[in-house]
Amino acid sequence: MFLPAAAFRSESGDRSTWGDWWFGPVPGRSGAVTESTAMQLSSVYTCVRILAETLGQVPFRLYRERDDGYLEPQRNHPLYTLVARRPNRWQTPFEFKEMMEGHVVLRGNAYALIVFDDRTGFAAELIPLHPDCMTVRVSDAGRPIYEYLQANGTRDTYSAGEIIHIRGLSSDGYVGLSPIAMQRQLLSGASEIEDYSRRFYQNDAQPRGVIEHPGKFANDDERKRFVEAWQGAQTGLNRGKAAVLQFGMKYHEMKISNEDAQFLETKVAKRAEIFGMFRVPLHMGGGSDPNHANIEKFGIEFINYTMQPWFTRWEETFALDLIDEERDGKLVFKFHFASMMRADTAAQAAYYRVAAGPGGWMVRNEVRLETGLPPRDDMDRPLEPVNAVKPGEQPVEDDEEEPPEPPEAPPKQAPAAHSDAVLSMARAAGERVILRANGLLKDRKESDIDAESFRGFAAKVLGITIARATILCRRISDDARTALSASDDVQEAIQILIGTIPDVAAFALSEE
Repeated sequence: MFLPAAAFRSESGDRSTWGDWWFGPVPGRSGAVTESTAMQLSSVYTCVRILAETLGQVPFRLYRERDDGYLEPQRNHPLYTLVARRPNRWQTPFEFKEMMEGHVVLRGNAYALIVFDDRTGFAAELIPLHPDCMTVRVSDAGRPIYEYLQANGTRDTYSAGEIIHIRGLSSDGYVGLSPIAMQRQLLSGASEIEDYSRRFYQNDAQPRGVIEHPGKFANDDERKRFVEAWQGAQTGLNRGKAAVLQFGMKYHEMKISNEDAQFLETKVAKRAEIFGMFRVPLHMGGGSDPNHANIEKFGIEFINYTMQPWFTRWEETFALDLIDEERDGKLVFKFHFASMMRADTAAQAAYYRVAAGPGGWMVRNEVRLETGLPPRDDMDRPLEPVNAVKPGEQPVEDDEEEPPEPPEAPPKQAPAAHSDAVLSMARAAGERVILRANGLLKDRKESDIDAESFRGFAAKVLGITIARATILCRRISDDARTALSASDDVQEAIQILIGTIPDVAAFALSEE
């Protein structure tokens, strides 16, 4: 609903310094701000769009929770198709989620009619219903009853099991509170500031000046003719031309800066309040927040504290309305938003290297799924630490006779007296040794790592004796064989050897 244009006009339309256009009351919109008119405020429109589009772009999937807590995608289930591919006959999943989230963010409620498939008993379509046309009543049994006003004037009545109802913050548990209604004063004030701002700039952001007359006009008609003549000579195409004053008149220019007017600061403050109302970071709407310089951290906070509550509302509402607890109690709906939590590439690589590496808490296929890559058959089991022996098993003895090697004493840690420069040089030397070992491993010549030529190279690079280089090369060779026996993927074995660079550096600095 919009106010008529006449409501925003002054009575006379006189915009001169002495006109009532400047000093008359500003026509406000208090009491007239609705969900529709609120969207005309750029701050409200921006916040609603950010929340709706963000939720709309995140994949929404159906999973089955196993006894061990692992979630298995249910791609062949009818509900998976409903939420992930085709919610109804004319909307894409993105459009459906965007529209529903826009409804609940702006109006506090979002509704969709559930159309069931008689053959399977599962929901086949979700038809969105406009919240402005829905009335919710409570039956004597305490169950919600939904009455929907159709475009032709008829009313359809639905029970709770026929409607998906996503609620915002609620005071009774049945209907969500409208953020626009709750914050009508804030939005009305912001609307009035926009009106005044529009007037201010329509008059070039300031009244031009005041003409001082030493005497007075004979009558009102003479004064009116002078004003009309002056405005005609100084406005439009005549703006900027020289003016001639008679009868001792003087012109005094009026200067009103934006800072003096202070409405710009007020606009900024109101915009920040509206963004806070929707819990949207100010920088996402083109503003700035001096308290946060790390945009990456800001993005993670937006997902954790703004979007996560909305994800939870959707997941639990869809589970309540679409899943039969007795038949499919272990089915759950989940938003796959892990990809939105990615940090910079180096930090992400370091995280996954630890998470899916030897002794980590993830398998490599889980990492591939989170990063959008298809799973592989050989990446479903966790990596074991190098040289690890499972409980109850004995180490495998090497049947081949090997020449006696010097006894392997555990290396001592580098003394604390080593400077950062020494530690950095040792690490660089260790990296050179491992890179050469990786080259042999890539050519399937892991046995050459323990050869005499490689021992000499390691001794020279690390600055250690041949005897200690022999011990080190034997360890590197064993690590390479163990990595290849755990997986036939040479690249993975190379990555494992790269992880031993700090150990090689520590070995080079340890005492003999």
